[in-house]
Amino acid sequence: MAKEKINKDEKTAELIKYRDLLLATLGWYLDNKELKMKTADFDSDKYYQSLKAQTEEHFKKGRLTMLRNWFRDMTEMPLETGDLKFNKYLQDKTGYNIDIFKSYFQRVEKIK
Repeated sequence: MAKEKINKDEKTAELIKYRDLLLATLGWYLDNKELKMKTADFDSDKYYQSLKAQTEEHFKKGRLTMLRNWFRDMTEMPLETGDLKFNKYLQDKTGYNIDIFKSYFQRVEKIK
């Protein structure tokens, strides 16, 4: 079944929400010393800063699907490691009442 098309106001609200969630997620990666990596070819801080800039660009261009997909991808590691502090961080940082583990546990229950 296809999803209902959202109106302009709903899309704007979703764009803001996913931009905020994604920026907070990238901030989480930047703030965590355990997640930092620097080699001759790669600097995680520069990488995450570039993703923040790209997030703003996608937001300005109204690319909601891109922001949703990036958020899903960037939250995969905290989900799989069961990092409950991350979910609390997102709530505190963005003010959104979000539970990134809800759909994850629903999928697990379907498998059982």
